[in-house]
Amino acid sequence: MSRKLPALIILFAVATSPTVGCGPTSADAGSTAEPVSDTVPSAAPGDLPEEAVPVVVARVAPGPVTSWIIASGNLEAIELVEVLAKVPGQVETLRVEEGTRVQQGDVLVELDPNEYRLAAARAEAELNKKKADMARYERMLGEGVLAQVDYDQAVYDVRQSELAHEQALLDLTEATVRAPISGVISSRAVHRGARVAAHQALFTIVNPDSLWVHVRVPEADLPGLAAGQPAEVTSDVLSPGSFAAQVDRIAPVVDPQSGTAKVTVLMSSVADLRPGMFVNVRITTAQRDDALLIPKRAIVYAGDSTAVYRVDADGSGYSAVQVAVRLGAGDAELVEVVTGLEPGDRVVVLGQDALRTGMPVKLVTGESVGLAAGR
Repeated sequence: MSRKLPALIILFAVATSPTVGCGPTSADAGSTAEPVSDTVPSAAPGDLPEEAVPVVVARVAPGPVTSWIIASGNLEAIELVEVLAKVPGQVETLRVEEGTRVQQGDVLVELDPNEYRLAAARAEAELNKKKADMARYERMLGEGVLAQVDYDQAVYDVRQSELAHEQALLDLTEATVRAPISGVISSRAVHRGARVAAHQALFTIVNPDSLWVHVRVPEADLPGLAAGQPAEVTSDVLSPGSFAAQVDRIAPVVDPQSGTAKVTVLMSSVADLRPGMFVNVRITTAQRDDALLIPKRAIVYAGDSTAVYRVDADGSGYSAVQVAVRLGAGDAELVEVVTGLEPGDRVVVLGQDALRTGMPVKLVTGESVGLAAGR
């Protein structure tokens, strides 16, 4: 009879999880991977249970947090006007070119006024004749030799002549085309000597000192938005710096196709920005100086809820406990804990994939497992 000895296989597993670099607000938020403290109970290597899972932890600490929404779009001028010819005529004088800055009321182009001067003179002559006729009819009515209906017709004719004269004077005025707003000529569609028709487009004027950008924001982010919230506008072609802005209005409906709503961001200072430029918009939705913060990499998902593993110390070492947490504002690296943790609690930021509530753990530094210590 032969004797067979069973093979003994010992498996060691070190749980790791992806790391995320810390953002600008991490310095004060306690997101540093915490080494084992000399003042915290630590079992000797020979006494530590074999099944203890090595983990990296961070302290829960108060600090500033800012959350925002990032979107993009094209700048548009709030004031953009297409200037049309109100009367037909031949261009006699062209006063502006593309790029010319104009003030409201400045002359842009002058049409030949001669035909309109003649029309105004004819209308004035006709009006004077009608007034003379009415004066005569008024005397005849007083003498009883004119019917009331004929006098009423004379009054009507005078009024019609007055309107015709006013229209002729208006046409003469409209032969001189003026800027309806202050701004810059962005396009010119007319040439000197050309014949233009009524309602023909002549120029486009934009006011580059007053801009806005329309961005699409997911419906999930709408509850954190309100008119007047601060925002920043940046451009990939302009460096350095950002430009102050604010939320002007939020569309009351959500597009069912995209699940987004239009948000209008108004520029308060435009500097070198120009209409039509593609820009990035960052809207600040929350900002607090004393929020309880943890690194986002500490978060685990238990079904539809969020949780973390808190590390508790006892007389013989450390153990992990899964704690449900409710999260608040956050940025790219840190997130606020509204409920579930207290200042000073340790949370696992590396190694939580292998944990279950009650499992013993040993604390290691981030550097010992190849994790760069965060700030």
